[in-house]
Amino acid sequence: MGEQFRLQLDNEGPQSEVIEALRELLPGAFVEGELSAAQLLDRLGLSVPDAEGAGYGFRWAGRAEAFAAARSPSAGALIPDREGSESFDDAHHVLVEGDNLEVLKLLRPAYAGQVKAILLDPPYNTAHDLIYADDYADGLAAYLQQTEQVDDAGHRRSSRVEVDGRKHSRWLSMMAPRLELARSLLREDGCIFVCVDHTESHHLRLLMNQVFGEENFVAQIAWQKRYTRANNTERFTSVVDQILLYQRSAQFKPNLLPRSDRDLTEFRNPDEDPRGPWKLTSFLNQVPPERRPNLVYPVTNPNTGTVTHNERKAWRVNREGYERLLRENRLWWGRDGKRPVPQVKTFLSEVRQGLTPINFWSYEYGGTSDRAHDELKELFGKKIFDTPKPTLLLRRMLEHATGPDDLVMDFFAGSGTTAAAVMELNAEDGGARRAILVQLPEVIPGEGEYATICDITRERVRREGRARGERLTDGARGFRAFRLGPSALPRWDQDVQESGLESALDRAGEGAAPGDDDALLFEALLRAGVRLDAVLTRTEVGGVEVTEVSDVGTLVCLGRQLDDRFFEAVAERGPRRVIVRDSAFEDDQARLRASVLLGPVGARLETL
Repeated sequence: MGEQFRLQLDNEGPQSEVIEALRELLPGAFVEGELSAAQLLDRLGLSVPDAEGAGYGFRWAGRAEAFAAARSPSAGALIPDREGSESFDDAHHVLVEGDNLEVLKLLRPAYAGQVKAILLDPPYNTAHDLIYADDYADGLAAYLQQTEQVDDAGHRRSSRVEVDGRKHSRWLSMMAPRLELARSLLREDGCIFVCVDHTESHHLRLLMNQVFGEENFVAQIAWQKRYTRANNTERFTSVVDQILLYQRSAQFKPNLLPRSDRDLTEFRNPDEDPRGPWKLTSFLNQVPPERRPNLVYPVTNPNTGTVTHNERKAWRVNREGYERLLRENRLWWGRDGKRPVPQVKTFLSEVRQGLTPINFWSYEYGGTSDRAHDELKELFGKKIFDTPKPTLLLRRMLEHATGPDDLVMDFFAGSGTTAAAVMELNAEDGGARRAILVQLPEVIPGEGEYATICDITRERVRREGRARGERLTDGARGFRAFRLGPSALPRWDQDVQESGLESALDRAGEGAAPGDDDALLFEALLRAGVRLDAVLTRTEVGGVEVTEVSDVGTLVCLGRQLDDRFFEAVAERGPRRVIVRDSAFEDDQARLRASVLLGPVGARLETL
């Protein structure tokens, strides 16, 4: 049955552009390099008769609902929290409190294709219940029905009930839509790092193959989270976690590591070669002579006349290559010039200026879990978070994946280590990296100083900024805080149906907090594709207060009554886009006149 769902298309024919477009938009629709109709329809949310089990694929109970959740609209909005912010007006960073699935949907209009690196440390799938319990996630009864272990009446079809599958399915259903949305936010040369332990590393890699495409897998990094064994464990002590790295496309190029002083000491110049320092590499190949007869020939030491024949290994280059190296004085016959087999001089000026990253990060290179706890104790004076990551680990990710002006995101922000790493690196190299953090307001049991994890996140970012003092500007230390809340704009699919069009329009701007124009302003800007860290200027135009975003040529006015004189004054400023309340117009004729007045300057009029 599987073969009839495999599309046989000519990759070189007129359909090739369509195939490549589909590969870009839906990499999960390709199975083992070929476009699968079953997978394509599945990713579009359409059912395929008898397709289940056809061909190779990765499936779990609730998979279709999980991916569909990424496509469903959000009814929420991001409401500014000036009191919870630090240097709100100048802040470079953004910290959002709320369910990251809804937040990612709201961020997409403004941030699609803008993020250079996403650094994630999602909750490991332990025995504890997942906090991220979305509406579509499986409860036990729903899971048993979906996997046909019970009938419609709830009776078991088998005496054996698979509960471990439910555990994996819920975690995968939580991750799938968030990764799908994350991919849409990445730049073409962007990448995503995801920390995971042995419980789900194998499942996560299959999931990320579906979301990003198997060809965009970059590395599975083993991070040595501890350097000592726990000798009281019954079996093996776990000293490593995994970090999966995927790219958005082949445009991603990891940054090379700088050469250390130790690396540079390998390059010397004992013969004062005018080409500068060099190091020695072997002239021998690793294969025996009989396997590479073209690399077998006698080598003569020009200083002693000694002739050497291949006996155990072939040479590194053929005869022509040897003669070229000899002419160019690239062969080293030892300090006394009597070596029977030469070595090859490799010049520092000709090698890559950096070192290629590797997929094992030792505790010296990436820090340890113990170090992460110590960092928080140094900052807060006590333990306040159970599972932090060391700043050095997140810094390594930034060093490998970002430049000084890039945008970074972490939507499982936890204690805020990503922001700490961004600030630390900016303070050292003078960069202007900006971070967006999202954290669920998960309640912390007990009567402690902080009620939720998000309270810890905000306070840590605040303290990390202050700890760096004058090495960062106020804006580079500051953050704009937002919280997920109800939309201040009418929802046409529900509000209009329940109360009618006129009533729904009358309530525009009153959904989150009656009279809170600040909430409506940021909701309008975000929907219009303006980033939350944009520089805003409040001024008056025609005697009416407006907010300008000069970088993108956008002007927003939330005045409740706007006349022709206002739009004449706006036209003189020459914006590209003007956003106002729909209810600010006296009638349709007034709206038409406003469009005519803005037309000559090419400004587009939009209404809330």
